[in-house]
Amino acid sequence: MGSSFSRFAPWRQGRRTDDTGCTKQTGSVGLLTTVCIQLPTATVQKGHFLFRQGELSDAVFYITSGLVHRAVIAENGNERLVSILGPDDFCGEECLTAQPRHSTSAIVVEEARIVRIEKATMLRLLRDSSAFSDVFTAFLLSRNLKTEGALIDQLTGSVEQRLRHALLALAKTGESDRCCGIIHIAKQEMLAALIGTTRPRINHLLNKFRKLGLIEYGEGVPSGEIRILSGLHQMDERKRS
Repeated sequence: MGSSFSRFAPWRQGRRTDDTGCTKQTGSVGLLTTVCIQLPTATVQKGHFLFRQGELSDAVFYITSGLVHRAVIAENGNERLVSILGPDDFCGEECLTAQPRHSTSAIVVEEARIVRIEKATMLRLLRDSSAFSDVFTAFLLSRNLKTEGALIDQLTGSVEQRLRHALLALAKTGESDRCCGIIHIAKQEMLAALIGTTRPRINHLLNKFRKLGLIEYGEGVPSGEIRILSGLHQMDERKRS
C-alpha cells in the first residue's frame, strides 16, 4: 500500500528567472510564483496517489494545475469523498502537526503538476517567509470556512442546497456574464459522493437545474462538463443574504 511520490511522478523540472532575479517554475502560477520558491515540480498522471490513508505524513503538496480528490475509507470499507482540490490548493498539511499519519488519501483524478515540500522545508518557509506564511494561513482559514459551511449544509441543508453549493465551489471562472463558471470534469458519482447522496438523485437535480436555466448540461455541452449560469450564483447569493 505504500506510495512513494517520486515513484509515481518523474520530475520534469523547468525554471526561469524573472526581471526581479527570482527563480520561478516554468508555467507555474499563483503562490509559488509570487514568493519565488525554488522547488522542483512533478507531473503526476491520473490515478496516482500523492499519499494514502495511514501512511506517514512527511510533506505538504502544492497543486499548480490539475485535480486531486481527498477521500477517506471507513472501517466498513466504504470510501467517501472528502474534498476536491485544484490549482493553488495544498494537501498533506497534517505533517505540520503532531499527527504522524495521513487521515485521508489524495489521488490525482486529472493530470496534475505538484510541488512536494518536505516537512522541514515547509517549516523553514513558514518561519522565514512572511509572504508565504500569510498565503498559507489564508488558505487554511478559507478551507476551514468551507469545511464549516459544508458541515452546516450536511446538518441543516437539503440535498438540492448541498449540490448547488458544491457546483459553485467546483466551478472555474467563466468567460461571460451569462456563464459564471465551468466544471470540466463533473461525474455524477463524484458529486454524489461529495454531498452524500445517490447518483440517481444527482441526475434528477442536474436535470431540474437545467430546466430552470441554472446550468447547461448534457445535450450541446461537452461530455462531463457543467456550465454554471448566473441564475445559480444569484440564487445562492440570495440564500446567503
